[in-house]
Amino acid sequence: FVAVGSVKAVGWLLRKAGKPHAQRLEEFLLTRGTLIPRTTLLYAIERFPAVKRAELLSAIKPSTKSRPIPC
Repeated sequence: FVAVGSVKAVGWLLRKAGKPHAQRLEEFLLTRGTLIPRTTLLYAIERFPAVKRAELLSAIKPSTKSRPIPC
């Protein structure tokens, strides 16, 4: 279980860190994006152009293996 506030905070941090390094953030998200909660991902790509956001969201599908099964 991860608190929603911390998920948003990590997304905000990724977005801020990726601002001067957009290509680096994109590469990070493409390689590790399936392990990142969807809310974090949405916050991280918030400043990307709409077309790039759509491309990233379609390329990064959540992994069912990395998510705990709800009780």
